[in-house]
Amino acid sequence: MDFVTGDVYQIFAGCPPSPTAVESCSALNTVYMAVGVPSTSGGVTTLTFTDYVIHKASSAKAGFDNNFPAVAADTAGNVYATWSDDQNVYLAHSTDHGQHWSAPGKVNHGTAATTAIFPWLTAGHSGQVDVVFYGTPAAANFQTCGQTGTFTCQNEPWSVIFSQNTNVLGGGAWAQATVTPVVHHGGVCQGGISCTSNGNDNRDLFDDFGVAASPVTGMASITYSDDQFADNTGTANSGECTKAQDNTASCDHTDFATQTSGHGIS
Repeated sequence: MDFVTGDVYQIFAGCPPSPTAVESCSALNTVYMAVGVPSTSGGVTTLTFTDYVIHKASSAKAGFDNNFPAVAADTAGNVYATWSDDQNVYLAHSTDHGQHWSAPGKVNHGTAATTAIFPWLTAGHSGQVDVVFYGTPAAANFQTCGQTGTFTCQNEPWSVIFSQNTNVLGGGAWAQATVTPVVHHGGVCQGGISCTSNGNDNRDLFDDFGVAASPVTGMASITYSDDQFADNTGTANSGECTKAQDNTASCDHTDFATQTSGHGIS
């Protein structure tokens, strides 16, 4: 939401913009922004929504129906949209309240984030954006098994990755840092309640992720899921699970991390 204008933004993935596409499309290959503009009549405020295309993939088989597309507005009213195609995380921006959008740019980079999923974001001053996601050096998010090689659906390692760009509007670069040790080994199912477990190829990360920036310092705080044992003896989390329960629901817990150095975005 834009707290200055009252505009409300809702991002979603769907079929291409065509009256018949919903009957024939094979994947949700288009990202949209629904923009709700408020108006008041007789003391009652209502929202009128219009859908705008953010990005349409060149391939009809591309799928953006992954957890989760997200949206944020900065203090100047610029709007940012992020999503994953289950391989990379992308971000586009709008300077006219969601009506027109920049070409999307890839956020993740480097071997730690060869594959990136579950993006979330927050925005601060004009052009300043933080994006977080789960990243792995594996070549893909193996939601089905049968791989050979270094990484498989049972052992690919995922960590929390933080990316910051303090000049999105001017084409600035993304600074990236790995925030955590491994929080899950194996594939990450993005099918919600339809997920079934094949060992470590499961839903342990629970679609549970988020980032916010302090309005005072601009430093980021991240919440995330973790199914790995941590030796927290003497802390409030002591005894949460054993090492033998790594990568299982018995070890699942929510953690948080807070930025302590670098640039803030407010």
